[in-house]
Amino acid sequence: MWRLLRRGKGSIWRSFKPEYYQLNTDIINTMKKVILIYFNSFVLFILFSFIVFSDMKAQERIVDDAAITNFRSFQIETWYGQFESVFMPAIGANQWLEIGFGVIFDSEDDFNFHGVLPEVKAVKNNFEIDGYSWGGVMGLSLNKELKADEFYFYAPFSRSLFSNALVLHINAGINYSFSTPMT
Repeated sequence: MWRLLRRGKGSIWRSFKPEYYQLNTDIINTMKKVILIYFNSFVLFILFSFIVFSDMKAQERIVDDAAITNFRSFQIETWYGQFESVFMPAIGANQWLEIGFGVIFDSEDDFNFHGVLPEVKAVKNNFEIDGYSWGGVMGLSLNKELKADEFYFYAPFSRSLFSNALVLHINAGINYSFSTPMT
């Protein structure tokens, strides 16, 4: 059949042989992966630059990955910060939702009880090897009297590199304090 398609030396018909087609497909797939890696790296660089070079403040607990606890699994998350620290058990409600309920301690004042912190995290997908994921997290900090103290929402983005040897996390969001009036 190839002899029927071939019309002389150097004919374009030779490029339709299966081995040439497979080589071209592999090159195209490799190029797609390289472009995706560069695009994701560029997005991370822009987000990182925005966070580093802007005049922003963040509470220490707003550093999180864009992954959830496995379905029907339990984990304990802790944050230690300059102002407050949190101890939060979290459970994976399903494949895309995590629910946590934390206890807040005042780091400045001998670790006295400060309040409670219910939190919900939803992600689009858990990242795979050399993949990425993003989602949304919101929580409401309640003081000792169970009155709203702070509300926060942030969007975590995680990127896995080098077969999960390196995982980069970037969070951007808002933190609104009910006790401090806005000026």
